[in-house]
Amino acid sequence: MAQKADIQALVALISNAAKVVEEHYAKTEKPWIPDLGDLEEHPLDAGPSDRELRNAIQIIEGASAQLAATVARPSHTVCNVRLFAGAPRLITDLILEIDERTKRGLHRNFVLTLLLVP
Repeated sequence: MAQKADIQALVALISNAAKVVEEHYAKTEKPWIPDLGDLEEHPLDAGPSDRELRNAIQIIEGASAQLAATVARPSHTVCNVRLFAGAPRLITDLILEIDERTKRGLHRNFVLTLLLVP
């Protein structure tokens, strides 16, 4: 018998984790989450994130991916997975190389550009 997907549970996970992220941003000297077009470095970009923030971000990433895979056509999901299967390693290597050469982190816009360029 087929099981019914509980997409509302995934949405609730994303929503609750987003609240945790917002709380962490609110505690900084720039108490907002920057827009993707914002070119300024945010205080949370500079150092390592604490465990609660990292966990919340991972929940958002995982639940969002699962939600998208649940509601999309199977063929669409397979194409997305195959298209991006090799990208993480390539992007990770590139980011590490740039970090090593510049001794600075990368801005979210640059990382987004890497992810969106075909």
